[in-house]
Amino acid sequence: MQLLFFLSLFLTLTLQLDAQIQPNFGQVYFLTDSNYDQLVSDEGPWLIKYCDKLMSESVDSVWNELSRIQERFYLGDSDCEGHSKKKCQELKVQFPFPHRYPPIRLYYRGVVFKYIKKAVEPQSIKNWAFAILDEPILRLDPLDFPASISAGDWVTLLWQQTMPQEWRKIAEEMPELRISQVDCTRAAKKCASVGATSYPTIIFFSEGKSYPFPQSNIAEISTSSIRDFVKATKDSLLPKTEL
Repeated sequence: MQLLFFLSLFLTLTLQLDAQIQPNFGQVYFLTDSNYDQLVSDEGPWLIKYCDKLMSESVDSVWNELSRIQERFYLGDSDCEGHSKKKCQELKVQFPFPHRYPPIRLYYRGVVFKYIKKAVEPQSIKNWAFAILDEPILRLDPLDFPASISAGDWVTLLWQQTMPQEWRKIAEEMPELRISQVDCTRAAKKCASVGATSYPTIIFFSEGKSYPFPQSNIAEISTSSIRDFVKATKDSLLPKTEL
């Protein structure tokens, strides 16, 4: 009985400590099924490697070096055959074959970026992650669109062949909004399903619902016109009060 009591007390204290953890940039955190959701936020920035037994030791040194050379994102280590097995299954983590490198994901501003380069070395991963953090426009994966932006508010440019140069300036001038873009060349059907009838098309997404920017105004796109459209759309979604 005493053993069961102390075991229960230990587990309770462990969970309480997990809940109190405030992550620090550059530090490596060992993620488990019990602390993953408490620590990791999709807003990030979180850089996480998902390992099995064949990969863990080979990339531990990479994560330790990343901890030493950068202080701009949190580092997570998830053991998909051990303490993070349920979470890895929930996230549908898939391991490449043959086992050459672990799945690595960067979670930032509600978007999941997957590291697909074969060079699993600290400087390469750091440069890849920093390029994403420094880019004002969030590049959405056409294969995951539009499910990847099913929560929150997004202003998204859907384009083919050439992305309008004005979009970068708009993104730089509107840091309060999540400005994103999708290359519809490989996802024409998905883009059409959310309202794209021609390109470029601008769509405001709010909690998974799409509200296309008036196509007649695309030629006069500006920061103010985007802000006005987003405000007008959000105001129209507010519950109407009876006088």
